[in-house]
Amino acid sequence: MSTIKVTSLIHSGSNLDPNIGLSAFGDVRICRAITDKNGNNSSTPAQIEQGRAKAWVHYDQKTSMSVLDSYNVDSVTDNATGEATVNFTTAMANANYVVAGMTSETLTTSGHFDAINFHTFTTSAVDVESFGSATQPDTEKDNDINCVIVFGD
Repeated sequence: MSTIKVTSLIHSGSNLDPNIGLSAFGDVRICRAITDKNGNNSSTPAQIEQGRAKAWVHYDQKTSMSVLDSYNVDSVTDNATGEATVNFTTAMANANYVVAGMTSETLTTSGHFDAINFHTFTTSAVDVESFGSATQPDTEKDNDINCVIVFGD
């Protein structure tokens, strides 16, 4: 098999596969997954389009539980003050994934403690706790800015 290395592919026809921009007929093989230089770490065109994260979400829990934007997140459940569950659309392969995130009371508040904690990792969801108070930093609080990103299998 031969390998073609390019910086970018640009199509100019009308009979094209929208996932990769290559001709979908004739002797051209359609790429359903892209791997790194060692043939590992497979990514589909859709995953690359959204970024390599397996899931991410930006939600507001202060006014009402509302998902502002997301990828591979079916919903966010409001469990209690400062407590939420991020539910994945497509389950993770195992519960050993990595979660990172941030939380903030408002866009204009600064100079106080805002913290986010993750626990109860399952293949279908992760629990999130948000804190944010200058006078009671260990008290759970509904914040308006909550961002969670998930990496893993």
